[in-house]
Amino acid sequence: MAKKRKKIKQEEEEKYEFVPPEFDEKQFLTDEIKATKRILLIVGYGVLFGVLATLITVATGAAILGLLLLIVGFASMKFFFSSTKIDMSKFTKRTWLENGAWFFFTFLAIWILTVNPPFFDLAPPDVRDVKLWVDVKDFGWSEYNYTYHSSQNKYSWVGVASAPSVTTALQSALRNGTMVNISARIVDNSQLSGIPSIIFRQDLSDQQKVFAMNYTGSGHRYEYEITSLADYLKNNYLTFRIIANDAAGHQRIFNLATEAEVRLS
Repeated sequence: MAKKRKKIKQEEEEKYEFVPPEFDEKQFLTDEIKATKRILLIVGYGVLFGVLATLITVATGAAILGLLLLIVGFASMKFFFSSTKIDMSKFTKRTWLENGAWFFFTFLAIWILTVNPPFFDLAPPDVRDVKLWVDVKDFGWSEYNYTYHSSQNKYSWVGVASAPSVTTALQSALRNGTMVNISARIVDNSQLSGIPSIIFRQDLSDQQKVFAMNYTGSGHRYEYEITSLADYLKNNYLTFRIIANDAAGHQRIFNLATEAEVRLS
């Protein structure tokens, strides 16, 4: 009996034959053309909103308005497709996610590309990595980095390795007539206009001395060397600001924080 059932089962398996569904080439081509049309339309929509975001960003200088346009574009996407007479009845969640991705990346690419050189230059130069080098008698050159301490919400000069405090080092330079060097990394997304300058002052209303900085030759670093520290102090304070301009007319002013001004007394 078992052999008979086995034989019947084998005959049923042998009779089974997979028949693939009929391929409708015409419908396939129609669907592909519709999908391509949809993608081209959403890419064009992204380009339009990217250009509008650029114009608004350039006119107002507020990048947040460009991001608001991105939200408007997402919100109006359904209306856009209905105005182009695209059949949305077969749109699935995956279709909408695909539309959103095409719009987002197209918008972002156009916006970022056009608000930067060579089209536009909206950003001022960047002044960072400010350093102070002091030639301390009987010790040698000591390096101090202008550093922000988030836990204390303030800036200070942080010495490298076993360097003495910045106040001790500057007092030594003042007393012994040794050199002090101030440097910073100054860059622009296009190009700088002229040479950055450094102003020695005690406060914003009293600009004492203005000097052109010197390019070190590498790393976008500019420096200024002080040979006689006493000539750059006022009320025993050493403080300064660095000014950089770019070819587009933007200016960056680096101001030393009040708590990082060094009093030598």
